[in-house]
Amino acid sequence: MNIWERLGIERTTELRIIKKAYAAKLKQHHPEDDPEGYQQLREAYEAASKFAKEANTTVREPAEAEDELSMPIYPPEDTKGEVDQPGAPNAQTTYSNGIFQAKASVDPVSLWIHQAEELYDDFPARIRVESWERLLNEDIVWDVERGPELQHAFVSFLMSCRHLPRDVWQLLDGTFYFTDDPEELRERYPTYFAEYILQQLDGSRELRYDSLANAPVGDAADIERFLDLRESALDMLMEGELEEAEACLSEASAWFADDLDLQLLWGKYNLAAGDRQEALKCFGHAILLQPDDLEAYRYAAQLRYDDQRYEEALSDCERILAAHPDDQDALCLAGRCLTAMGRISEAKERMKRSFDINNQHMSTLMYWSSTANKHHYDQGKIDPAEHRKVVKNNIIFDGFLFLRLTWLYIFVYIVLQLFFDVPVIVTGVFVAILLWYLYRTLRAHRVLST
Repeated sequence: MNIWERLGIERTTELRIIKKAYAAKLKQHHPEDDPEGYQQLREAYEAASKFAKEANTTVREPAEAEDELSMPIYPPEDTKGEVDQPGAPNAQTTYSNGIFQAKASVDPVSLWIHQAEELYDDFPARIRVESWERLLNEDIVWDVERGPELQHAFVSFLMSCRHLPRDVWQLLDGTFYFTDDPEELRERYPTYFAEYILQQLDGSRELRYDSLANAPVGDAADIERFLDLRESALDMLMEGELEEAEACLSEASAWFADDLDLQLLWGKYNLAAGDRQEALKCFGHAILLQPDDLEAYRYAAQLRYDDQRYEEALSDCERILAAHPDDQDALCLAGRCLTAMGRISEAKERMKRSFDINNQHMSTLMYWSSTANKHHYDQGKIDPAEHRKVVKNNIIFDGFLFLRLTWLYIFVYIVLQLFFDVPVIVTGVFVAILLWYLYRTLRAHRVLST
C-alpha cells in the first residue's frame, strides 16, 4: 500500500487535501488504540506533505518521484544503533532543499541554512528573537550577490520548518521584505505558502509557542508533530470541518493538553458544535493556564452573559478593561451586564465611555439606546446638553442610513431631470420610494432604541 492509498486520496500537490485526508484517517488509527496503524499513517502523511512542498518548488525526475511515491509503507523496523550523530557539515555532506544542492563545507549559503536547521531543532532557542537576530547578522545574509539565492533557499527551508512565533516572522520580514510586495511573493513562491507567510505576519493565523518551552512533549519530532496537529486543527475549524478538527485536537491533546492555544481551539470547536458548557470549560481552562491572556476572557464573558451569570461576565469584562480601558466591546458588554443587574446609571456610564470613543460602534448604539428607553428604566434627570448631543448623533446616524438606502435613486432622478423632460408619474414614483425608505429608517431607529 503506497502513501496515497494509505491516506485514501489520489496523488495531489494540495496540502489542504492531504491535511484533510490525514485528519479523517486519524479517527480510524488513534495512537493509543492502533499505534502501528497510526505510525504508518503518520509516515504516509509526512511523505505526501514533503512531496507536495517539493512539487511546488522544483521539478523532480519522473522516475525518482514514481519510485519514492509508490514505495510501500511498512511498520518501522528496529534502527537501534543507527542514529546519525549531529554535528557540523563536513566536506562530504550534501544538503538539498529543493532549490540548491551544494557541498556544505565550501558553500556559505549551505552553511547558513545548516545553522538555521540547528537553530530550528533547538526549540527553546527557536522561539527567541535574539537567536534569529544573531543568525541574520551573518555576513552571507548581507552579501549582495548571494542574497537572492540565500533567500530562495531559506524560504524553501521554511516550507518544511515553518512553526515560528509572530515576532520571529516579523524579524525575518525586516530582513527579507516579504510584505513589501505581496504580489511578487505570490509569484515567486507557491501561493499557499506566500499566503501562509502573510497571515503569520498580519496575525490572522497566529499561534503561540511560549507554553511549549518547558513542556514534556518529547523530542523535536514530537514537538513538530504537535505543532502540525494544532495548525491542522486551526485550518479545519476555519473551513468548518468539525470532525477533522476534533480528530486533530484529540491527538494533539494526547501529547500536551495544557497549551493555551489548544484550549482556545477546543473552546471554539465546542462553540461551533453547539456545546456551550464544554466551550466555557475550555475557556476557563485557558484562563487558568494564562491569566493575563484576554482572548479567553472575551469568549467566557459572552457565554456567561448568555447564561445570565452577569456578575461573572462583568468580572471578565473588568479584567479586559484593566488592560485595555478603551476596549469598546468590553465596555458595551459590561454595560449590558450592569443593565441586566438593574444598575442603570453605571451601565449608562460605560455605554457613554464607549460612545465617546466611537459613536458608530453598532453594539454601543443598540444597547445604549436600550438603557435610555424611558419605558424600560427610570431615567432620572437628564442633562440638557447631553440630551442635545444624543439627539444630534441620532439625526446624523438616521440621515446616514437614509442616504445609504436611497442615494442611487436620488442620483438617477437628478440625471433624468438634467437631460430629460421627466413625467409627473416618474416624480411620483420617486417620492413614493423616498417615503418608503424614510419609513424603514424610522422603523430601524425605533428598533435600536427599544
